[in-house]
Amino acid sequence: MVDPIARVIAIVGLALSAVKIIYDWWRDRRRVRIIVDQAKVLGATAMSVSIVNIGRRPTTVEGLGIFLDNGRVLGVGHIKDKKGKAASVTYGAQLSSHDLGKPIGDGEPANLYFALDTLDALYAEGNHIVSIVAWDAEGHEYKGKIPRYLKRRLRDGPRQLSSDAD
Repeated sequence: MVDPIARVIAIVGLALSAVKIIYDWWRDRRRVRIIVDQAKVLGATAMSVSIVNIGRRPTTVEGLGIFLDNGRVLGVGHIKDKKGKAASVTYGAQLSSHDLGKPIGDGEPANLYFALDTLDALYAEGNHIVSIVAWDAEGHEYKGKIPRYLKRRLRDGPRQLSSDAD
């Protein structure tokens, strides 16, 4: 006959082991955040897209696509369409060398820059950004959002200074 105290200790040990396994899996999972901002790059105003690894596992970002409402894609790297198939990139407005294909560790970013002049021209034609999506080497998809101020800037065009209006 098994001692009741030993049985309770075994059940508590089993429960704590299960909690620890779930906690480790949750803490160590791959997490990526896409941060979109406006920046000056090489003397031009650009849309800065930082793909930051906020998880503990290193990941390799293979592609970044900016999807427009007319079905076109502005992107870099290995881009997939909504169905997961390889998409044809119609616009490549990248200003500087990119960090795609390089492993990024915990807290490290991969930075890409897109010329706002090109995005302004797309908006002038009536195209609007629907989503920003990045893919890692294993095929996981990460979605980002464009801040309201940047959407407004793209919609309204660059602001003119009062001295320029005269």
